[in-house]
Amino acid sequence: MTKLSVNGPSFDNLRHTLAALWPVYTCGLAYLIGTALSGFPLASAIIAGVVTTIAIGVVFLYLRRVRTQKRKEFATPAVE
Repeated sequence: MTKLSVNGPSFDNLRHTLAALWPVYTCGLAYLIGTALSGFPLASAIIAGVVTTIAIGVVFLYLRRVRTQKRKEFATPAVE
């Protein structure tokens, strides 16, 4: 697998850390929602899925905004 590096150490440790934290977040969220709605297991699963989808959407929107700003900073002006 190709290692990404930008003037320094590779991002493998960060990737592995985030990969390990994702199931912790998912299980913790499912537990909290499941205990709050103990009589409604289907509602618990649906709400956990919606919350997770919103969280992923927020991260993607944030990353897209950051990348757009960086592109504007490094864009070369048109030659006239």
